[in-house]
Amino acid sequence: MLDTPFNRGRSINKVIEHAMLGAVGLYSEEWCFANEIRDGETGLLAPNEVGAWVDAILAAISDPQGLRAMQNKARAAAAILNDPPPQRRFWSERLGSEMRVEERERAEV
Repeated sequence: MLDTPFNRGRSINKVIEHAMLGAVGLYSEEWCFANEIRDGETGLLAPNEVGAWVDAILAAISDPQGLRAMQNKARAAAAILNDPPPQRRFWSERLGSEMRVEERERAEV
């Protein structure tokens, strides 16, 4: 993924959206949230080279059973990422919220 203001503004929501729709995401190894993807388990990671992305896509579609297992694991991982407390923590860290996440979580109980 190129280092542009647009790409820096991307969030973990793409992972959640892909998984909830049953898609297996293919992400750049250089993406700032690549550490949230377990390569070959909850999504695919590839270097920023066209050939590597083509290879990853071809490998995925050649193994329908593995792809289905990856879809299921991705959906389960996304459900955890999309849980309200982790979402609040994620956005609070990015937006520099002055209200501490723990205080908001306690206020909701």
